[in-house]
Amino acid sequence: MSVPTTPARGLRAATLVAATALGLPAAAHAQPHRPAAPALGGLPGQEALLALTPGPAPSLAARLVDELRTAGKLQVHQLERHRAAVARTAARHHDAVLVRRMVKAGNRIATLPYVWGGGHGSFQASGYDCSGSVSYVLHGAGLLDRPLASGDLMGYGEPGPGRHVTIYANGGHAYMTIDGRRFDTSAHGPGGSRWTHASRSSAGYTVRHPAGL
Repeated sequence: MSVPTTPARGLRAATLVAATALGLPAAAHAQPHRPAAPALGGLPGQEALLALTPGPAPSLAARLVDELRTAGKLQVHQLERHRAAVARTAARHHDAVLVRRMVKAGNRIATLPYVWGGGHGSFQASGYDCSGSVSYVLHGAGLLDRPLASGDLMGYGEPGPGRHVTIYANGGHAYMTIDGRRFDTSAHGPGGSRWTHASRSSAGYTVRHPAGL
């Protein structure tokens, strides 16, 4: 005479199925003489365990396995989103560090005199010309390893304006903007500093920016 399957027995069977499918240790009340189910496709032993479980357990176990799979997919998706957010935060921090370094470099030479050819033989000079000034600022952030003349700055970095830094260059002059402030030797006379909030026409200039900035 067969013993009917009770809901409690079905729940225990479903729990055993889900635990085995996930590779968890068997419950203390599991039957030690029952043969282990073979590992099939998907989760280990899933189909065999479902087939061996009596009563309503197979449908309940299948539902548990599906829910576990869905939860796993959601966790992977959330992890990927978290990693992407961390990467964006790190990139913003890196950009901010470079911008601060350029501003500090600009401040160091902002009031030094204009000297034609200054800053080209070496980054260290008593005065700087237009392209020497721009080169010094880029070097301060580790973005340039040798001074460039105005014509050379026309090919520096990437084309177009940058998010934080933009360089304007032609054969005779070069200047730059950093977060909206212009750093330009042509502004040195009136205010005593290369920094200015005043804009100027960029007609006739090639527009470039450091990669990523």
